Amino acid sequence: MEKIVQLKRIKGQELCLIFLLIFLGCSKDDDLLPQATAVEEVEIVTEERNVTIGETIQLNSAVIPEDADNPTILWGTDNPDVATVDELGKVTGHKLGVVTIFAISKENLSISDSVVLHVE
Repeated sequence: MEKIVQLKRIKGQELCLIFLLIFLGCSKDDDLLPQATAVEEVEIVTEERNVTIGETIQLNSAVIPEDADNPTILWGTDNPDVATVDELGKVTGHKLGVVTIFAISKENLSISDSVVLHVE
C-alpha cells in the first residue's frame, strides 16, 4: 500500500513567522567580538605653571583607561598670541600673559582637561 503524503499550503503569515523564528534564532556571535575600550578621562600631567617668553616646555597627558582604543590627544590654546602648543604638547611662550592649554580626546571631544600657564 502506498502512503499518500498531503502537503499543506503555507499562508503568508505563517511564512513570515517561520522566517522570524529562523532569523531570531540565529546567533550573530556579537559576544565573541572584542568590545571597544572608550576614553573615559584625559589628564594633563605637569608641575609647570610658568613659561618664559621664547621658552618651550613639555606638557604630558594621560588617557584613562590606559588601554583605550583611541588614546589620541588634540592640543589647543585659548590665546595663541601668548603661547602656542604643538600636537605633542610642547608649549612655547610668546608674550606676557595668561594662557589656558587644553588636551582633548580625539575619540570624544567632550572629554578634556586644561591647565593655566603664566608666560613671564
